[in-house]
Amino acid sequence: MAPSPNEPALIQFSDESGVRHVHLMRPDKQNALTSAMMKDIAAAALGAAAAGNTLLAISAPGARNFCAGADLVEFSSGDAGLAAQEEGLDALIHALHDLALPVLVLARGKALGAGSLLVTLADHTLAADDLAFGFPEIQLKLYPVLMHAVLLGRISNAQAQQLCGSGRILNAEQAQAMGFVSEILPSASFESAAVRRVAHYAARARALAIGKRAARAVQGAEVFRRNLGLLETLGKEMMGSSAARAIKEFLEQKGRTSN
Repeated sequence: MAPSPNEPALIQFSDESGVRHVHLMRPDKQNALTSAMMKDIAAAALGAAAAGNTLLAISAPGARNFCAGADLVEFSSGDAGLAAQEEGLDALIHALHDLALPVLVLARGKALGAGSLLVTLADHTLAADDLAFGFPEIQLKLYPVLMHAVLLGRISNAQAQQLCGSGRILNAEQAQAMGFVSEILPSASFESAAVRRVAHYAARARALAIGKRAARAVQGAEVFRRNLGLLETLGKEMMGSSAARAIKEFLEQKGRTSN
């Protein structure tokens, strides 16, 4: 659902010194991603090069948490909400994976579910030392099949199954050890330190783009698309009406607990 003219945009972007900055602007909901937000991120990414940029940087300025995942209210709203989330995820995954520009993510606090997906799709991630990274969907009795497919670009099939099947949350050091995090910055000075590090990556963006092409050549884009295509059918099977009910029950239980 598009915001009304009086509502602030939940995704904002700006171009500065060759960098397209994409900002998540929903801190009151821990930047949970609606389908519209995912599509807006994808559109901002796809338009970055045409605007003369050489680097894409995704962040949540001023927020305590980068992104707590997909918007569960939309997920639980029925078939239309599920379909919209699937479309948003598909647009986001293909845009960031296929983008010729290097993608840099700046993450502090929670990067869960769809937030961890953004980290996984990034070429480089600057993480605060308070990072919480993982795919907790199994707690809702759901298996994040599309996340599993994307993870195969970074880790082994067995590791992806363990992460998605356990719902284990990694800290910054553990995420770095598995290859998801490039640098760890102190949370107390994350904003200012990240500005300097973004400038460092921006100055080397063209070389990093060659590195991205090299990584894609070794991995094979066709392999990524094949894995994604094979698992999309399983994803649709998982995201049926029972998924919406499970999420709705979780939200209702969470509401009762918080009251």
